[in-house]
Amino acid sequence: MNRPRALLSLLYNYARANAQGALEYRASLISQAMGMLLNDVLWVVFWTAYFERFELPGWTREDVIALWAVLAASVGLANVLFGNAMRLATLIERGELDFYLTLPKPLLLHALISRMMLMSIGDLVFGPLSFGIYCHPGLREWLLFGLAMLTGAAILVSFLVIAGSLAFWLGRAQSIASQLFGVLINFSTYPTAIFGERVRLLLYTLVPAALIGTLPVELIKS
Repeated sequence: MNRPRALLSLLYNYARANAQGALEYRASLISQAMGMLLNDVLWVVFWTAYFERFELPGWTREDVIALWAVLAASVGLANVLFGNAMRLATLIERGELDFYLTLPKPLLLHALISRMMLMSIGDLVFGPLSFGIYCHPGLREWLLFGLAMLTGAAILVSFLVIAGSLAFWLGRAQSIASQLFGVLINFSTYPTAIFGERVRLLLYTLVPAALIGTLPVELIKS
């Protein structure tokens, strides 16, 4: 078996095992997923009410909902497939990476996919659903949305790996990693048009929030 097929097989087997474990408590899983979906829907209600009274230069209600859709889908995909990215600092702190060192699989990938946050299915459902209902996309827009979801998930996981790796130097870094991730997500939920030039520079570099939300939506719009 060649390497790509072996890695896909590993991902599939972990996904199946995690799904079977989560379904043992399906009521809890469904309620958590619905809670995340409801939280996303409430933001759609908020932005709908906002645009009935105010304006955002260069952005419409549909544009902002597209931003939320891309972000939610990216977060959902990242959490569902790479659930351990959120707790990488804890794994490092507790020495739990040693377990993966003894196995003949890529260390980082194996550590990230061995736990999946299946409750984020709510986000993963909300993204395409809201994009299809409010933005009326054609085939080109759907292809760009899919690309934005993949690249957004890659950026999120990469950022979490960098933040979590601070534990190698700082020891207990889980709270710092969580706060950095919160900053990334919070800035990703708003168009960069509302920020000044210095903040926008930051959002395209050190905290790549604009690369997850604003930039993909601008690409879809143009």
